[in-house]
Amino acid sequence: MVRTILIFLFSINLAHAQFWNFGDKTSAAGPGRIKVELDKLSDLKIESNGDFEDKFNRIMKVVNDILEEEKLICSGEVAGVNGILTSRDQKQVCFREMKKGYSEYIEKSFEIKKKYLGVLHQKKLEDLDRIKKSQLEQLERAF
Repeated sequence: MVRTILIFLFSINLAHAQFWNFGDKTSAAGPGRIKVELDKLSDLKIESNGDFEDKFNRIMKVVNDILEEEKLICSGEVAGVNGILTSRDQKQVCFREMKKGYSEYIEKSFEIKKKYLGVLHQKKLEDLDRIKKSQLEQLERAF
């Protein structure tokens, strides 16, 4: 009897590990999906044009959608990829992993936003210098 219970518990833990594919960047569910999107975010080239903002916003929307989906899966409201609802024991682990991914998302997005604001600020300062020079030249030509 004890042997049967141990086998049952072991198989549940094994199924849990396979279900979430923790650490697997290509998994369809779990924190791996967030890591894939954060890698895309890290690879974005920060420029002062609208193309960067569009790409950044698209990636942020995907990450937010993934996090909302994972909240539902972790809370047990929606079944995961394998059609299995999250058990009470697995919910804590699931939320902990989701929180870890969410904190990485916050750190990475704010780091990139800060760099982007630095690029925009530098561009504005260069524009201001150009305008100043232009106005001084016009003043010299006028008098």
